[in-house]
Amino acid sequence: MSQVGWKSREGRVTAKLRARIDGDALSAKSDIRVSRLQLVRASAEDAAKQRIGLPLGTLTSLMKDKHGDITVSVPVGGRLSDPRFDVRETIWSAVRTVAINAITLPVSWIGRVRFSADSKIERIEVDPLPFEPGTAELTPEGRTRVTRVIAFLEQLPAVRLALRPVVSAGDLAAIQRRTTETATADRRPSAAEGSALPRAAGAERPVAASAVPDLAKQRLETLRAAFKQAGIDSARFTETAVAERPTAETQVELEVLEPESERPSKVRQILDRLGVPRKETSDE
Repeated sequence: MSQVGWKSREGRVTAKLRARIDGDALSAKSDIRVSRLQLVRASAEDAAKQRIGLPLGTLTSLMKDKHGDITVSVPVGGRLSDPRFDVRETIWSAVRTVAINAITLPVSWIGRVRFSADSKIERIEVDPLPFEPGTAELTPEGRTRVTRVIAFLEQLPAVRLALRPVVSAGDLAAIQRRTTETATADRRPSAAEGSALPRAAGAERPVAASAVPDLAKQRLETLRAAFKQAGIDSARFTETAVAERPTAETQVELEVLEPESERPSKVRQILDRLGVPRKETSDE
């Protein structure tokens, strides 16, 4: 696996290969099961990204089931006498098809897979979580999408997400409206003072400098609470800086991240220092 720019820190691979050659026609199929796979980068090169479109670490995180295993069947076929037949390229083509098919369904729960003109995966596009303007309250559609994200994360335990709150012109308008209404209510004269309201009392009040970061923080807290209640580990989320986009929707954007390399246990670190070899590797 180090030939594709990654190496496994831990993992067990079992495979069953069935092949048939009839004349010059090759027909083969490999049933592969990978358990407890932990990958770390071996170099800046990433053959999976070059040929499929996503880093190998991201692909494997999207292909692991809720038990952390990957189970795939890779068919390979072609005519050995064909000068265009290349076993390596044929295998990569089959792997790309299998990987795309494996991740497209679970990704469809929360968004979609976007492809480039040459049929590689260009990006994973996740539907944002919409909020009511100027508030930390999810819209009905936002609550539905949160439920889907939770189901997605429960089925794919290796996936991590980045959360970016987006504050729009609609948010600022709603905040300004509330601020003005509050100020107007506070300055409304009593009956004894007369019914004439000073013109200045109804003037728009500027939005406080802290309003944008405060709103972003509140929205992230809303999501953290929802995910925590569902039993999703907070370590699976990375929060990024608030984005102010006047023409955008009122929402929190999500992005699938490359998984972080897991740290070895202290026992494993001691054994490594003593030179005790690992029992399971799959670098070949």
